[in-house]
Amino acid sequence: MIFVGEVRMRVGTLGAIVVLCGGLMGAQGSCGGSSGPSTVIEQGKGGAAAQCDPKTYPCGPYGTQVGSVIQNLSFPGRVNATAPVTTISLSDFYQNKKIQALAISATAWWCPPCNDEQPPAEKLYQGYQAEGDGVAFLEASIQKTDGSPADMTSTDAWRAKYNLTFDLVCDPTNVLQPYYNINAFPMNMVVRTSDMRIVWQFNGEDMAGLKNAIDQVLANP
Repeated sequence: MIFVGEVRMRVGTLGAIVVLCGGLMGAQGSCGGSSGPSTVIEQGKGGAAAQCDPKTYPCGPYGTQVGSVIQNLSFPGRVNATAPVTTISLSDFYQNKKIQALAISATAWWCPPCNDEQPPAEKLYQGYQAEGDGVAFLEASIQKTDGSPADMTSTDAWRAKYNLTFDLVCDPTNVLQPYYNINAFPMNMVVRTSDMRIVWQFNGEDMAGLKNAIDQVLANP
């Protein structure tokens, strides 16, 4: 559902990256659909793998392709409209054993498909919540309408525009950029939280594919 920039992350001595709203924006992409990125996040000696605690988050190596363990990214955001701004990390979903599947999306104000998929995404999320399935949605806002970096003010406005109830964060420094094609928004992926592996990824609007991927995780957690 969001993202832009030419960021290439290397996992060194930092385990989790805490991103503050604000910072430099990258180049703006266009809406559309295409295959996902193939960048693999490198992990140096003595880095995250040497320091990680598997009880807190799976150890690397980390990558960006389907089948890879996603890095423990962190974002500023809110878990709902009235909650205070806090740091939301992927480790939060890994440690919550009630959650089996995590849908992650990247979106931007200027992207028509990103706007179009918000109502069906909210409906899909509410359906899983009503059934009591272990599914969480995490949407990251990358840019405002003018292409400037998203912040919590614009992210809150995005939530209010579509009455979104799932976790919503901003990603102004594009830490998610290695996980999507810069020329195609939105980006959607599904992560199996038992091992934090990416099981499905798509650049473009595909709610049917998203639901199918989530259902497969629920059937084989």
